[in-house]
Amino acid sequence: MNYLKPVYTLKLSTVHCGYRLAINGCLLDVNKTGESFNMEYPINQWIRDGANQIDIYLLNIRMKRKGRNLHEEGKLILELCVKEHESDQKMVISRTVYDGTQITRKENGILTDYDNTASLNASVAESSKPGSFNIVDGRLVEDEMGVLKFGAYTLEKGLHNKALHISQPITLSAPFPEWRFFNADDLPFHADLTDEEWEETRKQLIEVYQPVWQALKDKDMKAIKTLFAARGKEYDQAFYKLDGQDLHEMRVHLNGIAHDKDRVLQPLKFNNVDVCVSYNNKVTWLHHPKASLASSLKFRFTTAEIETRVPIFWARFDGQWEIVR
Repeated sequence: MNYLKPVYTLKLSTVHCGYRLAINGCLLDVNKTGESFNMEYPINQWIRDGANQIDIYLLNIRMKRKGRNLHEEGKLILELCVKEHESDQKMVISRTVYDGTQITRKENGILTDYDNTASLNASVAESSKPGSFNIVDGRLVEDEMGVLKFGAYTLEKGLHNKALHISQPITLSAPFPEWRFFNADDLPFHADLTDEEWEETRKQLIEVYQPVWQALKDKDMKAIKTLFAARGKEYDQAFYKLDGQDLHEMRVHLNGIAHDKDRVLQPLKFNNVDVCVSYNNKVTWLHHPKASLASSLKFRFTTAEIETRVPIFWARFDGQWEIVR
């Protein structure tokens, strides 16, 4: 593979298809409505050199006269792309194509038949085939010793609304070190705790957030620098920036928001936040109770019904909390 500084992205396009998209158990995006969507996500900060995994958790969406289910005409295309840093030449190295018209239905043609493995497999039949590859002169070439490996898809009924879960193991070449969050303490999922334990988890995480909230309230960029130092270092490595560049850019951005007289930092209220834990049990964050990626750390405009949210993700190491993304 002739990329010295590869930049990997996931390019997503959907129609009539709800989903949760994750890489290595870390949630990238959620679409609960099934509205048409096109987006591209940088993923260097979530991957590692070697084994990785992409997960698509399709969601049952509300359909007229049929309740909630996978849409019969749902379509999803997910492309794994790579380019050399500072180059505009991007190439697709793997493509997942989901076609809901291939899914067998039961019970009056409404409910997905998850026992029909042939139809589940048919729904991704147009996807890239598994194999081992290298990139030679801008082309994907089969090679048993290739550094890029794409495994077979696994399709099964998942946990989210009991809808389809599509997963694929992939092996990538990456020149940066393994990110710290991969070796963080395991965190419990909501389902593994009592209601009382979950409420205590929310209280604890609000306390973890408090130094960041106070630093933004006080417009204290020195404190922000200390709190985000480890995260900034990993982003510099992930995207081939100069040492300290990402942290500087983030401080400038947050300083501008904090000093904007038309934006007011909102308090972290217990009844207005919930906790999300990543699928890999390693990363956690506070979010709006009805939107798992809507950060609870936010500014509200005084002149319009608009909010500026500050995404922030935590991991715990030997009991100590650290901002990792």
